[in-house]
Amino acid sequence: MLTPEQIAALSRLHNYGTSYEIEAVTPDGRKGLVCYAARHSKRGMRDAMHDRAVPLLAWLGAPSGLEMTVERGRADIALSDGSVVRFSGRTQRDAIMSGELPFIGAAE
Repeated sequence: MLTPEQIAALSRLHNYGTSYEIEAVTPDGRKGLVCYAARHSKRGMRDAMHDRAVPLLAWLGAPSGLEMTVERGRADIALSDGSVVRFSGRTQRDAIMSGELPFIGAAE
């Protein structure tokens, strides 16, 4: 059964296209929501990371000099501290219905 908050959140999405969940995962398994992106692509993920770099680095507890590794054919982005930023495989609607991840921070 959906809560009133979930119903309200889903009703706000009624007239919008699908958005895809981008999550950050630390080496110890902690997960956080980077954002929901309209583009399900490497470029969409890189743009989201660029726009949210400061809150993402703060959430990871990482220095600003992290290096990104993008492998050909892979959609996830590995960071030099062992963290990974990737599409979770859920849409925004799926996340609302099954439980949203903690939000990392808004774009600047």
